[in-house]
Amino acid sequence: MLAAVAAAGLFLLALPAAAQSFSEADRARVEARIAQLDAVVSSGDLAGAMEVVPPRLFRTIAERGGATEAELLSAMREMIRTQLAGVTVVSYDMDLAASPPQLTPDGKQTYLLIPTVLVLDIPGAGKVQVSTRTLALADGGDWYLIRVEEAQQVGLLRELWPSFADVEFVPGETVAL
Repeated sequence: MLAAVAAAGLFLLALPAAAQSFSEADRARVEARIAQLDAVVSSGDLAGAMEVVPPRLFRTIAERGGATEAELLSAMREMIRTQLAGVTVVSYDMDLAASPPQLTPDGKQTYLLIPTVLVLDIPGAGKVQVSTRTLALADGGDWYLIRVEEAQQVGLLRELWPSFADVEFVPGETVAL
């Protein structure tokens, strides 16, 4: 009997922790962020996607670069507009229904990993599909969205939110269509 209880306990520990502190109000805030992001992406304003990212992230990057937050945001918007000129968003989807709330291993941070699919038409290259997960996390009383597909992004995330130190982030996948 003791062995069965121990085995059941180990099985439960292997499952992702379900976050108990994710309320309907939290879900509504995440849905609002997704709608905000969808609106800017659908309009072709890819630089506007920065509005759903936690301000703490931009403050840190600006401080390290010796710039003000306003200067950093302006430079990033210009870089996005320049580098993505002519790129068309064909489709964009975030599947919130496939994103159960989870709790970081230390029990301090509720989050969601939202399956995200973006199809772009790139001049001279054709259409590509980017499949990844978007991290939704609460910071300063509000919910934000962060791409977590590159090691540098994950490293900064873990530095600013140490609760994510032991959370696994699967790299995104880009395929030509």
